[in-house]
Amino acid sequence: MVSNSVQRTKEAAAATKLIGSKKQIEWASRIREKWLYIVKRGLPTQVLFSFDKVRGADVSPEAIEQAATTVLAVRLAAIDDVVTHSQAAWWIDFRDHLESMVNRLTDVAIKSECSALLNK
Repeated sequence: MVSNSVQRTKEAAAATKLIGSKKQIEWASRIREKWLYIVKRGLPTQVLFSFDKVRGADVSPEAIEQAATTVLAVRLAAIDDVVTHSQAAWWIDFRDHLESMVNRLTDVAIKSECSALLNK
């Protein structure tokens, strides 16, 4: 799921042509490429390690796997939302907030899923 989703995200980014001046497009392209690299590298690690605290509780591995899959789906949807932006200026303006846009939604999903697992 992770590798297919990462590939889909890379293809979506390649298909989304940036709009702006030549200089903006070059700058935004570098920002987007760096961000995609960071997102790809951290994707499975953040999700898998987030469930360490529930592994010691009386929670089945299958339930943890389902919760991780749900969180991963939320994270990938957030990444897809960011990738759809085609304005080069948007990438430049929000370059310092790209990770937090995705991480904030991921963290909310992790807390929700962990809470649900521990309250069952």
